[in-house]
Amino acid sequence: MAGMHSQATSDHPPAATRALAAPTLLRAAVNLVFAAATIFITSPSQTLGTWLIAAWFAGTGISILWTERRNGDHPALSLDGLEASQRSVGYLALLGAAAVVLLGGELAGLALVVSVVLALVGLPELWIGSTRRRTHPLGRDWLLTGLVAVAAAVGVLLVSYVDIHALLGVVGGAAIISGVFLAIAGLTLRQDG
Repeated sequence: MAGMHSQATSDHPPAATRALAAPTLLRAAVNLVFAAATIFITSPSQTLGTWLIAAWFAGTGISILWTERRNGDHPALSLDGLEASQRSVGYLALLGAAAVVLLGGELAGLALVVSVVLALVGLPELWIGSTRRRTHPLGRDWLLTGLVAVAAAVGVLLVSYVDIHALLGVVGGAAIISGVFLAIAGLTLRQDG
């Protein structure tokens, strides 16, 4: 993964790539803390699971909005018209946190809401990543995190009839994959910047 960033980061001023490190590392931390919670809390209640997922969506939304803000501070990081798409991903994640708490209800309802939010966050991020993978230091990472979110959206529906632990397992698995790659990306951006 570090090799993927060397070409993309070399095309940008060091201050610009360094500016992306902190929000990327925050998003990695949010993912990894959430994933750890899903592993170490072995018998979560549905209420606890709902709040964990809501907190994860909220942290994800905040870190995406911070990344978008940092992109705007450096013209070299322009998304060439896709800034509003990235901003909408952040706001959708924040709205998803509220939707999980307000609309979650029973397990099947919670799974449906989580699946929809993952798809609504993952598809635009997948699109932004696929169109900017060669021109933005985080393009390939957004491609990966978008793909993982979309896959998790499908996986959540497949386990919606089991229990909250299974739902958290799918979402936590997606979070750990994204978190590891985002941590590598954030550290690479900080080092290359």
